[in-house]
Amino acid sequence: MSGKADSGAMDNSSTASIAPPSLAPPPLALYLHWPFCRAKCPYCDFNSHVATQIDHAAFAAAYRQEMSHMASLYGRGRRLHSLFLGGGTPSLMPPSL
Repeated sequence: MSGKADSGAMDNSSTASIAPPSLAPPPLALYLHWPFCRAKCPYCDFNSHVATQIDHAAFAAAYRQEMSHMASLYGRGRRLHSLFLGGGTPSLMPPSL
């Protein structure tokens, strides 16, 4: 024992540098599903389909409409932080889309 009496005061030195939680909205992460493949892999459990004819214009319009709708619900004041492409085989998606 050191002989010093405990004053009961809290030592705040270890918590003084902790920043308060940010009030800024968290960033967004977007998952874009491309459901088409050249062939269906036997192990694949994703919603994917073999298609020889894909209406790219219709998919582009649907993607824009869905992103606009979701942005109006969840995106106000938030920045897009991550974009995930999945499916199917997203590398088959034309770059113009």
